[in-house]
Amino acid sequence: MSGKKNEKQARRGAPRQRDTAPLPQEGFAREPAVLGHVPFGRSTLWNRVRAGTFPAPVKLSPRITAWRVSDIRRFIAEQGKAA
Repeated sequence: MSGKKNEKQARRGAPRQRDTAPLPQEGFAREPAVLGHVPFGRSTLWNRVRAGTFPAPVKLSPRITAWRVSDIRRFIAEQGKAA
């Protein structure tokens, strides 16, 4: 029994995996895919969305939030120009 409890605690504290697969040419990307292409974490992502410095996601359904790939690509391109 204690083994299951320890496994559950270990999973809860484990960091989320980043999706480092290439972004599709068009369509939508979920949070793990977006995080795989920007140099900051989940909290910063949502802080930037609230501040208006990162593209806002769209709700595809009550439980699914995603970003337009075109918005993410534009954000990345603009960051390269700003440097």
